[in-house]
Amino acid sequence: MAFEIDQQTLQDLELFREDKGMRSIFSLFNKTSTPGGKDKLNEMLASPSADITFLYQRSELLKFFIEHPVPQEVDPYRVELAEHYMRLTADPLRDNIIDATYQGLKYKWKPTNEYYLIKTGIEQITFLLHYLSGLIKGWGAYSLPEQLRQLIAPVQALLQQKKIQAAVNRNGPFNFYSIATYDHLFRELHRNELTGMLQLVYTLDAGAAIALTACKYQLTFPVYTTAATPMVVLHGVFHPLVNQAVPNDITLADHDNLCFLTGPNMAGKSTFLKSVGLSVYLAHTGFPVPARYMETTVFSGIITTINLADNISKGYSHYYSEVKRVKDTALKIQQRKHVFVIFDELFRGTNVKDAYDASLQIISLLTQIKSAMFFISTHIIEIADQLKKHPNILFRYFESDRQLNSLTYSYKIKEGVSAEKLGMLIVQQENILDILQAVIQEQQAKPSAG
Repeated sequence: MAFEIDQQTLQDLELFREDKGMRSIFSLFNKTSTPGGKDKLNEMLASPSADITFLYQRSELLKFFIEHPVPQEVDPYRVELAEHYMRLTADPLRDNIIDATYQGLKYKWKPTNEYYLIKTGIEQITFLLHYLSGLIKGWGAYSLPEQLRQLIAPVQALLQQKKIQAAVNRNGPFNFYSIATYDHLFRELHRNELTGMLQLVYTLDAGAAIALTACKYQLTFPVYTTAATPMVVLHGVFHPLVNQAVPNDITLADHDNLCFLTGPNMAGKSTFLKSVGLSVYLAHTGFPVPARYMETTVFSGIITTINLADNISKGYSHYYSEVKRVKDTALKIQQRKHVFVIFDELFRGTNVKDAYDASLQIISLLTQIKSAMFFISTHIIEIADQLKKHPNILFRYFESDRQLNSLTYSYKIKEGVSAEKLGMLIVQQENILDILQAVIQEQQAKPSAG
């Protein structure tokens, strides 16, 4: 079952951003040692699912890699040579001593890159077979997760072949005839199985990288529930790209379906919303999440509006882009029902009166959609009194500590609605008014020209 996410949400959650010098969630997990492992990690992170069985199986696979670390001892150069070898389009060498001797002597007299890749590729494939054979034997004492059993089953079957066993147990250099024999064996008889073996190597590399990240950042695996109404429970949720991030708790359950979030600028609202959205997304990939504990129902998609830009190419103002985004969200809910939605500062692109009216009406309607879940932040705190008649809204805020002309933030979420309006204090902190006054005074001090 597909889990829907769009480009705007991918950007908001910084999943795969490629801005120079900026980290992404993918880069956080990318501790792979092979290019194929990196591609496999990208594939795993970019393929969320709404299938609870798949999510449990993926989680069990990754938990196994944490509990039984896979040694990342495979030289990426070895794997690269094995890849080149398995992609060769040249016909496999003939498995007879006459042709093998002819090809070997010909290479000795006039070396070619093709024969070199065959010889080297055979050595690397043999090494990888030996490596996986030892790894799989070592797992024999454990109860393996279903996805791992499925991954290694073809390789186990391959390793039971007598000629493959001979390759695994072989010692010493390869002569002309053994090169021809193994090339015929590897590329003619077992090409598909060995290509699958490389995919297993990549998956192990990606799994080991995820395990390392989970341990480093103390990530935890979510618990999936089949509750009739959407629910999300997060204890100690934090953003892994923020240094010394402050963890927070949030629970939307028992028919609460909307969190109304307020607080001054820079108090932590956007980071919190990204943390929640990221946790929901990662939960739908089967990855560990940045929280001490998470329990969630399975959603069919996530849509966020955190860093929405004007669409100049289409002539859209910021406000119209917001309106279009809300409409798109409504259509997604209509189509897919169980959608997780985040709006950060809803309708900030218009005047206060229109923003008030639009926010009040839309939030009032959203509270009545029991199949979806919403996190909405706003600076228009005046609508809170009107919304309190809805019993399924959770009111939360972030605060600041104002001391003389300075501000400090706890970054801890609290129950209620913020009443702080600190925009002018921040302007004053940056000495903008003083700078402009100095410019005016300097201008007035200069004699007028002419």
